[in-house]
Amino acid sequence: MKKYLHNINEHYSRFCLGIADLIMGFYISSHMNYLDNPSVTPPPPIKGAELAATGFADDWWFSLIFICIGVIMVASVLLNVKKLRNLALYINTGLFTTIATSFFIRGVIDSRFNVTWVLSLLVVALTIGIAKGGDDNLK
Repeated sequence: MKKYLHNINEHYSRFCLGIADLIMGFYISSHMNYLDNPSVTPPPPIKGAELAATGFADDWWFSLIFICIGVIMVASVLLNVKKLRNLALYINTGLFTTIATSFFIRGVIDSRFNVTWVLSLLVVALTIGIAKGGDDNLK
């Protein structure tokens, strides 16, 4: 147990990112297609290119990717496996970039108000900071 706590302390940012992935994945999977709800996305419903570019953000398969990457990240931190930590970090950057792009389209181009894209870009920036060694410089 002491070893696991040491590993969490050593790679705290990555551990938090893994937990956030798990929460994000479970939230999406328990609220499938929430973006299609008229109280979230007022009529008219999105279609065509916009649907293709943004419709995945509330689908089961996208939540499954978040859950899998979250498990990989948390396990790689606990077991101190650098290659898996890095792989999960790179995949995380892509996941949050797609979320940021999707919600940018919905929130800026389509004018359906939300700030999710700003927070997702922040996660991308912080993830890149971790990849540059930000997580290793906490000592």
